[in-house]
Amino acid sequence: MHTDVLLIDGNPIFQHGLQQLLQAHNWTVATAHHSAAGLRLAAQLTPQIILLDINISGSNGGGLALLTQLLAQQVATKIALLDWYTNDRQLDRLLQAGAHGYLARHIQPDELLAALKDILRGKVVVPPELAPRLNRFQQQQSEPPGQNTAADLIATLTPREYETLTYLTQGLNNKLIAREMGLTEGTVKIHVKAILSKLKAETRINAAVIALEQGIGADLA
Repeated sequence: MHTDVLLIDGNPIFQHGLQQLLQAHNWTVATAHHSAAGLRLAAQLTPQIILLDINISGSNGGGLALLTQLLAQQVATKIALLDWYTNDRQLDRLLQAGAHGYLARHIQPDELLAALKDILRGKVVVPPELAPRLNRFQQQQSEPPGQNTAADLIATLTPREYETLTYLTQGLNNKLIAREMGLTEGTVKIHVKAILSKLKAETRINAAVIALEQGIGADLA
């Protein structure tokens, strides 16, 4: 049986509306309400695209864990994740796992249809505000092994330097960082100097931007 789209979503109302939209545009659609059914139907139907609720129930780790299982099972199938609140840190995890798209659940119907066509053409589709993050990820993936990426440079930091960097992302000065870390201001200055050198950053602001782009410091208040 030919299936264009498999919807794996735990919200029956949302799933029904999406199914009607796709069928109205001549897409053949199958549905599953939990992880186990999704895995089974993916194996049986081999759909062209799977639209997966990132918060799907029945799988340890939610949609991310199910994504990994589905990709291992159906390498020819494209998989896009649906999320109420898309964000760059989640995007990083999904791209690393092999997702082909990351879409907002409130996406407009015409945008969704266009996104599905782009995914079938081999494009990775994300919301416009996350496009810069996707571009950086793709550039990093295309860089030859051994080239110094931001992640490589950050990996050279000592634990104390890394901790100092997280405080730089908050905009703290050396005196406040010293207080937070229980160090002297002079020691913090040494750490900051080492960070700038290792990250090849001209200023502490540049270093903070590099860190934030790598998801460092985002969880700190």
